[in-house]
Amino acid sequence: SEFILDQARENCSVFIKDNDNVTVNFEQQEYLLPESTSDGMGGYVPVCVELEGATQRPVTVYVSTNNHGGKAIGGSDFSPIYSLEITLAPNASPWLEVKGDTQCFNVTAKNDDIVEYHCENFYILVVDYDDCVEFCKLEVEVIIMEDNDSVAVAFMDEKIFANESSPCVDVCVELTGNIERDVEVAVASASGSFEAVEGSDFKYSNETLTFQPGGSNILCAQQVIINDILVEDVERFQGTLTSDDNAVNLVEDETCISIIDDDEVVLCIEEEDLNLKVDEGGYVSVCV
Repeated sequence: SEFILDQARENCSVFIKDNDNVTVNFEQQEYLLPESTSDGMGGYVPVCVELEGATQRPVTVYVSTNNHGGKAIGGSDFSPIYSLEITLAPNASPWLEVKGDTQCFNVTAKNDDIVEYHCENFYILVVDYDDCVEFCKLEVEVIIMEDNDSVAVAFMDEKIFANESSPCVDVCVELTGNIERDVEVAVASASGSFEAVEGSDFKYSNETLTFQPGGSNILCAQQVIINDILVEDVERFQGTLTSDDNAVNLVEDETCISIIDDDEVVLCIEEEDLNLKVDEGGYVSVCV
């Protein structure tokens, strides 16, 4: 029989569907991000994505930052990243630093003047990727290193006056600055080099004051004054301000508390001396 070849079917295309995979990973499990640089700008850290495996075409992944339950907030604590395209070998994206089959991008912190938690964290997640990509880890943690901001704390008054008959006197402390966490200071009393005696003129105290975010920036400790019946000069003792918080800058850490005595004595002439007679040029003793 005669065989007739259809000219339209002399050639055909055969497509081989590739089923090979490459592995893409973050270079580190976590990254430490400084809040600021030496010149006061926001700190940054390079975050790198690396390709493992052979490929003859570009491999693309997309990453975004996410709070993901962390304490750091995008826009306030760090510059957020939304679906950043990362293309790995053989054709790397021109705006990314190329390190063979590794691509790096900078994550930047926001430098502020707010006293915050010592370590705030957020995450970088892979939000999309090529079908040929396998991951060992789809997210990596970024930790903002210890906050380097500070607040100023000082006694409101360099000198404080208290009446001896008053049961106590307020010793007030003022905080200047912004906080997003609790800040503690301690107010204590001592005789120091002054005249007032602890236990006789005042009671020793050591009170902790806690400044809270959104709360008052002025807090007061109460110092107990001991009332007696002795006529005395003005007596003084010392108030001291301390803190174990590295974010606290103590501006005025001492104050002088003066106790104003309000006791009285009564002077009387003895009754038998009320009608004394004195000869001219003489004298007489009067007992008081």
